[in-house]
Amino acid sequence: KMKDRIFLEPFAPNTIDYFEACDMLIHLSYSEASSHVVKEAAMCKKTVIVCKGVGDFEDYLQHGVNAFFVDKEYPVNEAVNLLAADYRDKILLESMGEKLHDMVINKFSMDAVVKDYEQILNR
Repeated sequence: KMKDRIFLEPFAPNTIDYFEACDMLIHLSYSEASSHVVKEAAMCKKTVIVCKGVGDFEDYLQHGVNAFFVDKEYPVNEAVNLLAADYRDKILLESMGEKLHDMVINKFSMDAVVKDYEQILNR
């Protein structure tokens, strides 16, 4: 019943437009080193569904706080259940998107890492 609401784009140069238009990013990648797409969604204050145990997600995502985790071996049923339970709760999704945005800014912005870079350069 959601086929008309889910878009699977092979390539789009205007990804920010898609983030701005969406309610949530569903990113069911089995392996990621450090996903920029999740951080880009965070910059647009969107909450995300990602696979647990993948890449660096657990360094900055917290299940039920600023993101949702699903099992990476069998993600589809969990993702569908999360969508059924929380998709219509716009206040929850907005709150989680705000928290994700703040976490990404605090952890990955230049202001957050400039001291580390300065230490490396001064060695």
